[in-house]
Amino acid sequence: MTSRAKDWMSNAGVIPNPAMIELWVAEVRLMIIVAADRRSCSPANFATTLVLAISDGANTITAHIGDGAITARAIDDAALIELSWPSNGEYASTTYFITDTNPRLRIGVAGDLHIDRLALLTDGLEQLALDFVNRTAHPPFFGGLFKTVTAGEISDHNQSLSSRLAAFLDSDSVNARTDDDKTLILAAFG
Repeated sequence: MTSRAKDWMSNAGVIPNPAMIELWVAEVRLMIIVAADRRSCSPANFATTLVLAISDGANTITAHIGDGAITARAIDDAALIELSWPSNGEYASTTYFITDTNPRLRIGVAGDLHIDRLALLTDGLEQLALDFVNRTAHPPFFGGLFKTVTAGEISDHNQSLSSRLAAFLDSDSVNARTDDDKTLILAAFG
């Protein structure tokens, strides 16, 4: 999906539409099915969730299957906005996967929502980053991270910042609150 999105933005220069996202998800599902068949195993052996956001700061599209979340910060009032909330399964500790027969793809289009920060996270960070009672992002979690990202002049990947983020995510205080995967992608616009 990442390479499809990158190629699309490089060539088309506009945010893709929902039909294009659905096509990419179908292609990924087919690639997984073929890979599983070549290995004589079930596609479920390659089960994965999907958390995707493509944004230019003025327009954003999200694609989401399963748990994890997508949070943005609005330019006009610095409010945190949940662009996509975790979708869990029928039972505790279950979710939906791209390999499911019905993967429950959720696509969101936030046209004309001007944002200056974007965060994508996996389920291991949900308890730290999200307030499930009020169904909102937890401002202290995102505030510090967004401030760090915008503190210096950064373009593309910043190894020093990534190393500090990895150390934070692997710290005793974070590990004491989660034992699941902890992937976090941060972006700043403008």
